[in-house]
Amino acid sequence: TGDVAAFDFAGNQVWSRYLGPLDNSYGHASSLVQHQNRLLVQLDQGTGKDGKSKLLALDALTGQTAWESPARPVPNSWSTPIVIHAANKDQIITCGNPWVIAYDAANGTELWRAKVLYGEVTPSPVFANGLVYTVMDGEKLSAIKPEGSGDVTKTQVAWSAEDGLPDITSPVCDGQRIFLITTSGLLTCYNAPDGKKVWEKELELGFHSSPSIAGERLYLWGDKGMGLVLAAAGEFKELARSDLGEPILSSPAFADGRIYIRGKKNLFCLGNKGK
Repeated sequence: TGDVAAFDFAGNQVWSRYLGPLDNSYGHASSLVQHQNRLLVQLDQGTGKDGKSKLLALDALTGQTAWESPARPVPNSWSTPIVIHAANKDQIITCGNPWVIAYDAANGTELWRAKVLYGEVTPSPVFANGLVYTVMDGEKLSAIKPEGSGDVTKTQVAWSAEDGLPDITSPVCDGQRIFLITTSGLLTCYNAPDGKKVWEKELELGFHSSPSIAGERLYLWGDKGMGLVLAAAGEFKELARSDLGEPILSSPAFADGRIYIRGKKNLFCLGNKGK
C-alpha cells in the first residue's frame, strides 16, 4: 500500500507515513533496513525511465525524510538493500535492473554503479571478503570491489559466473565460499575469492527461502517445509533434516542460539527449550 509505520514495544503507533501509490507489478517486497538512527526504504517502481524509483532515508524517531536520492534509473524491483563499510564510508548497496548502485549512507550521494543485472531483480546483495556479491537468473553472479566512482563495470568487477543462478533467493557467503539455491533446487557452491565453481547438487526440493549460514553450517528450507542442515564446506555433506509439516516461503532469522522461521500457519522457534 505504500504505508510505513513505527511502533513502540507496547504496540503503540509512534508515527506513520504514506509513500504510495506504488507502481509495482507484483507489489512492494523490499524489506526495511535500519542504519544508525535512520530507516532505509528502497522504493523501486515504474519503468526506470519515469523517475519514480528512489531510495529514502527516514528519521527513525519521527518518520521525516532525512534525505532522498535522485531518481534511480531502474524499474520496479524486489531486492532489499544492505549497508556495508568499505572505502572509508558506510555504503548502501542497492540492486535493480540493470544497475548495482552504491550510495553514501550519510547523505544519499551516489558513489558508484555497475551494470551487472537483468530482468525482474529479486535477490538481495551480500558482502563478505571485501567484495559485494550480486546475482540474477539470466545474467551473472558478480563479485564487485566496492570502490571507485561512476560506472565501475569495467574496472571493479573482480569475477563473474553463470551457473546455478537463482531468480528469487539471495546468495549467502562466509568469506570462503558462496552458496546459491535455485527455486528448482539446484545448490551451487563457488569459491568466494576467485569465483571457481567448487560443487553443485540437485536437492529435488523447491525453494523460495534464502539459504543461511550459522557457524559452519548451511541451513535451507524447502517450499513444503523440509529443512536441511549441511556443512558449509568444499564438498556436499548433509548433516540433518527437519520437516516442519507446512509450506515455508520465508527466510529464517537467528538469535541467541535459536532459529525463527515463519510458516504458512505458524511461527516456529527451533533450539533448546531451556534458557
